[in-house]
Amino acid sequence: ENTKNRHLWPGMSVGDTSTKGVVETMSQIQITRGMLPESNGAIHWSISSVTKNPNLSKALIETVYKKDALVPASPWLGAKVPEAPESLQKENKTDKWTISWLHKHPETIFRWVVYAQYGSTQTYQILNRKDRSVDISNSTKDKAKKDVALTKVFVSSVDRLGNESGRTEIEIVQ
Repeated sequence: ENTKNRHLWPGMSVGDTSTKGVVETMSQIQITRGMLPESNGAIHWSISSVTKNPNLSKALIETVYKKDALVPASPWLGAKVPEAPESLQKENKTDKWTISWLHKHPETIFRWVVYAQYGSTQTYQILNRKDRSVDISNSTKDKAKKDVALTKVFVSSVDRLGNESGRTEIEIVQ
């Protein structure tokens, strides 16, 4: 019972570095995601078993951990949302846009999330605190392999407790 609504992350032993162990670890992740759909992740031990096992590392990165993720917010430690980035700037380059931004209190920021809008689809990148710009492709391919132009970019800031600000938007006219 999790009456205080704290993070509850299943722990998985990844000591078996055989092919069977890789399959078992991948299966455990999928099972926990199905059993606990509201769960925000899992913990692996020992992490050295992951880092020293190229097959497991590759399988994790190429499948279940393919997308970057933020550490979930911990509102019981502090729920104050950081200020959103300000003054987004764009610079058109040959096949990409460089987006840059400022923040009133950059020392309070741990991560930046940059969202790119292509038609009705959004992608995102999570950047480190010292980053203040990113290059974003002019277009992407949709499911039908057709080019879809970049139309908007949004940037949010995230503090060390995982609290994410609102998004600051800039339109892209191509």
